[in-house]
Amino acid sequence: MQNDEAYQVKTYKREHNCIIVSKQRMVKADWLAKKFGNIIRSNPRWKLKEFSAATNAKFKIKCTLNQCWWAKKAAMAELETILNEHYGRLWDYGAEILRTNPGSSVFIKGQATEECENPTFQRLYICFDALKKGFLNGCRKVIGLDGCFLKGYVKGELLTAIGRDGNNQMFPIAWSVVEVECTDSWVWFIKLLKDDLNLGDGYSYTFITDQQKV
Repeated sequence: MQNDEAYQVKTYKREHNCIIVSKQRMVKADWLAKKFGNIIRSNPRWKLKEFSAATNAKFKIKCTLNQCWWAKKAAMAELETILNEHYGRLWDYGAEILRTNPGSSVFIKGQATEECENPTFQRLYICFDALKKGFLNGCRKVIGLDGCFLKGYVKGELLTAIGRDGNNQMFPIAWSVVEVECTDSWVWFIKLLKDDLNLGDGYSYTFITDQQKV
């Protein structure tokens, strides 16, 4: 049907001997990227053979590895555009936190390059005012420090500071997203945490971490 995705059958022959053709060279990469975009973006290392098998299982179409490669490239290019928009609003996100949560701390660190005038995101630190007051007024003087990998297309590390409340339950204090877990990123995170909680020299506080000497 014109201007519609539906089809109208005008002539119907009950018996036919048509050969089923599963290979379709007319399948476009943009169409495949639209249908499987979410899977591709959540699993960028999805193998081309698995991608081709998925198209055959879902649509009974045997796509070539070349078609799948171009589809993956189109889906990842769309992801790049989305990420650029999201990271471009990161400073607005920090300003909104400070506006709606007075007393909170938000620090965003960027790294300028010769190729790009705008700074590239490097680190983010967040500590809400309610969490500061909650830890200082109702938690034990115990702070656990730990980090974990961020999985997905955008890599990085998540650093966290966790306390213990009166019921011996975990109490989040502050967290940070950094480019890699190293001495420099930990020093940056702990210095900001120290200023937020007024820890001074850390006397009477206990810090727990899995850091080991090499």
